[in-house]
Amino acid sequence: MRRSLSAKILLLTIAFVLLGEVLLYVPSIARFRHDFLAERIAAAHLATLNLSPSLRLDLDMDTVDQLLSHAGVIYVAVYGRDEAMMLGEIAPYQRLVDLNDQSWSTMILGAFGTLVHRGTRFIRVIGPSPQEAGTTVDIIMPEAALWVAMIEYSGRVLGLSIALSLIVAAMLFLSLQRLIVEPLKRLEQEIAAFRDRPEDSTADGEPSSRDDEIGVVEQALAEMRRSLRQALAEKTRLAALGAAMSRISHDLKNILTPAVLISDRLESSADPQVRKVAPRLIETLERAARLCAETLSYAKSGPPAPQPQRVRLLHLIENVRRDLGGKETGPVTWTIEVPDDLDLLVDPDQFFRLLYNLAQNAIEAMGENGGELRFTAKPSPEIFTLEIADTGPGIPTKIKEHLFEPFAGSTKPDGNGLGLAICRELVRAHGGDIELLETSERGTIFHLRLPARLALRAGGPRRPSMPLETVARVLLPFVLLLLASCGVKGPGVAGYPGLQFPVQSYYDAHATEQNWTCNQPRMQAITGAQVVDETPGRVVMNIRYYWYDEQNTIEEDNVPFAMPALQRCNGWSERTFTFVKRTDGSLAVESMTGPQRR
Repeated sequence: MRRSLSAKILLLTIAFVLLGEVLLYVPSIARFRHDFLAERIAAAHLATLNLSPSLRLDLDMDTVDQLLSHAGVIYVAVYGRDEAMMLGEIAPYQRLVDLNDQSWSTMILGAFGTLVHRGTRFIRVIGPSPQEAGTTVDIIMPEAALWVAMIEYSGRVLGLSIALSLIVAAMLFLSLQRLIVEPLKRLEQEIAAFRDRPEDSTADGEPSSRDDEIGVVEQALAEMRRSLRQALAEKTRLAALGAAMSRISHDLKNILTPAVLISDRLESSADPQVRKVAPRLIETLERAARLCAETLSYAKSGPPAPQPQRVRLLHLIENVRRDLGGKETGPVTWTIEVPDDLDLLVDPDQFFRLLYNLAQNAIEAMGENGGELRFTAKPSPEIFTLEIADTGPGIPTKIKEHLFEPFAGSTKPDGNGLGLAICRELVRAHGGDIELLETSERGTIFHLRLPARLALRAGGPRRPSMPLETVARVLLPFVLLLLASCGVKGPGVAGYPGLQFPVQSYYDAHATEQNWTCNQPRMQAITGAQVVDETPGRVVMNIRYYWYDEQNTIEEDNVPFAMPALQRCNGWSERTFTFVKRTDGSLAVESMTGPQRR
């Protein structure tokens, strides 16, 4: 969690959306409680509208209880302009709610008070009647039904909040992943690659065309890489030049000393042997000039940045063999173990120069006795290796330690030690490296390593335009959403898949009951089903189920004393359902008959 920016963004998004839902929930639950109480005021007034003054005196206790039970109260008093009327008896209550004076603070505190007391109180509610202007209704009711309704409302709000949080978080997560996280990861990888191999320009990514902060960072990173790589190359060359200056000065002194002595002898003597020493003087001076020229050339400029192209490795080696044919000083056998369909994504000129230097050094080391020069390609998923081996006498021990250092690793009497240093510089510019694997009297083996991405099979693509794992990560949520919306049918009934949800929905929409106190029937679960008749067009089933009433189901443990006005509404029952067969073999509910709920 501490290392993943994506996880932090996802969790923060969910937390902030849930916080917003909580801030919306507080006033909404207060409004829900106010509306619920206003509905009870209206129901209580409605129960008394058709009662004349003479009829009220003749009402028995059972009739009064039924009227009050229908309204969901235990006491009601109506105060109009001309008269007042009461039903039931005033009972002790623990809370007075006046709907005429309800500020937001009072409504919110009242709502949370109801939730805290868990429906164990009786409350007195006073409010205006919606049926008659100027009429005030005064009721006493148990708070249990209100608490149950508020708990169910809170559950629906919670479910909606969680679903909304997940949807918003998923969409925001995918957007931020594409716009911010993935570019930052790419920048991180490029910075890490530059840190590990500053010379490797092939790992540099091209800056995008974005104009926002990410685009500015990409442009700045590209400019920084170019500047640092150039400065690093210049400092490396200057350091190598400085280390070599003392050695060059010493060599020049040793080379020019005989020339000076001979020059003095030529000037002071008219000896006829002057013609014999003149060539030696010229050769010595030429060697000094050549050494100075190569040193200055190395210090002044290096190879340009590689321009990668797709080249056939076998053809490149054959061209090196052709150009070195006239320089072989003995019988050299070339063995090329390279697939004829292997391509490299390299700079052709620089890589030719690299292979040319290595092959030339191997041929000169084998000398007049000749031997075998072998090129072996060893591809792998991680790295591509080209092995260059010869059967020469090997490299002296004192030279191996400084083999790739400028002016220090030459095996030739008149060499300057720049050949292998330039080879390493060229291969590192391609993101690889070169090392001396083995050297002995049996021969010498060099390993030239390149990133595996630079080794390609003929006709194969350079790289996929978009990684498959990225495509899968982006499309997977949409595929799952599509499958969920199209493929989930729900539980089956009597062998017909996906039938339980339509049966429950039809029952909830069409059930009518004789027991008017349970006016919101819900089919909780289907406990059994039996097909009693089936024709090519219809199916008739007896379906057993468990039902309950959301509004009037109350936990008895939370009620302090008996309340005859309210009762538990739940149980088991059975009905006969008739279904119509569709063309695809599925069933649709046509009608519902059978016994009422028990």
